[in-house]
Amino acid sequence: MVQQLPAGRLRLRLAPGHGVVLDNHRLLHGRTGFSGERLTLRALGDPHPALGPRPERPVG
Repeated sequence: MVQQLPAGRLRLRLAPGHGVVLDNHRLLHGRTGFSGERLTLRALGDPHPALGPRPERPVG
């Protein structure tokens, strides 16, 4: 899987006051270094049915 990461990478540069919403069950995400203050918000909920079934979690 690690070999495939650069091929599918998308970099976003967010302006002050902008944000991004993503599904942790569908995307692998991270961030590069930054300086200054930041505000992190988290929202939990059930996925919208139009997105399809939630991927199964491995057991164990």
